[in-house]
Amino acid sequence: MERRIQESKYLTIAIISLVVLLIGILFIFRNVIFMNSYQSRADHFSIKYPGTWQKEENKGGAAVIFMSPLESKLDTFRENVNVVVQDASGNRMSIEKYTEMAMRQVAAVFKENIELVESTGTLLAGKPAYKYVYIGRGEIEFKIMHVWTMSGDNAYQVTYTALLSQYDEYIGQVEKMIKSFRID
Repeated sequence: MERRIQESKYLTIAIISLVVLLIGILFIFRNVIFMNSYQSRADHFSIKYPGTWQKEENKGGAAVIFMSPLESKLDTFRENVNVVVQDASGNRMSIEKYTEMAMRQVAAVFKENIELVESTGTLLAGKPAYKYVYIGRGEIEFKIMHVWTMSGDNAYQVTYTALLSQYDEYIGQVEKMIKSFRID
């Protein structure tokens, strides 16, 4: 009898420990699990973003920018995802033509300080799209991923910019954001 009581105590302690551990894991990974929704009625798109990221609208030519949380007081760059919507009604073009133009613009910015990582067709919001990933070298090395598509009179471009050393830390969350992107 005493042995059963002892076993029951150990089982209870083990279950409580497991529950506390699971709650702790959920708390730590809450920014991966909990996503907020953003909708732009003016630009006809929506996207989900991590709950711990900050959002700024209409800044620097972007419809919206989502910024990762600061990792410490010494953190000088916030990895970010921005959505740019360009009116293409005056110059309607195919995704292939837009891709050529966008790649020329990237090359003009970084000149010879660019290293291509990936260049491939994909989908964005269920539409044919293009994905371009590269490393921009300079005083600071950035790894940047652009994904763009055309819809109606607009080009939609989702861009992830990170320090090269931090790119992989957020790529899972960024991929979820891109998969959640919808054009209304």
